[in-house]
Amino acid sequence: NENAILEKVKSTWLKDVLEWQRETSNEIFDQLIRNDFNIFNEKIYCYTPKGKSIELPNGSNVIDFAYCVHSDLGNSLVRGKINNKIVEPTEKLHNGDVVQIITSNEKQGPSFLWIKEVKTSKAKNKILKWYRKVESNKLLESENLFLDNCESKGITARRDINDVKTKICNYYKVPEWNLVLAAASMGEIKFKSCIAEIFRHDMKISRKIKLDIH
Repeated sequence: NENAILEKVKSTWLKDVLEWQRETSNEIFDQLIRNDFNIFNEKIYCYTPKGKSIELPNGSNVIDFAYCVHSDLGNSLVRGKINNKIVEPTEKLHNGDVVQIITSNEKQGPSFLWIKEVKTSKAKNKILKWYRKVESNKLLESENLFLDNCESKGITARRDINDVKTKICNYYKVPEWNLVLAAASMGEIKFKSCIAEIFRHDMKISRKIKLDIH
């Protein structure tokens, strides 16, 4: 009945909250909780091909659905099927949709760009967790390349460098600079293209920056 379904939803949500608290800093945990409270009352119900009901916030996409079913599905997601129609992972879902996740064993993990697209805190947290696994020596290599490029373009003041980092983090909607370095080390992003977009309207900085990191 309806009460039983509601209790199951609450139980699942509380388990997710405990997992986020174990895996994230206090600041990031607070962000995840606020996000879920903001969308908690705007839910849709989609279904697996076997008829299992999956509750999601309104505005969720195939990525959110995949991570709600299982982390491995999200990490290996390449396409989705909504009501038998093949769609991109970022395709939005609607109430009553039947969703099938298409995966690939060759997929090396989630796309960094998905962080900007997902609606659920669970999906975002799982993607962030994946990129936090990058080895520290690879992060250091990316950081050194980034700083070398900054220096070659005349950006040497610590304040200016930090300003560039902040804008890039905001652009990708990530809380930590190391996540950007991780994505760059995996070839998921190119600084040259993302900075061109970020600073297109910032003439003071855009005159200086033409960074690349590949």
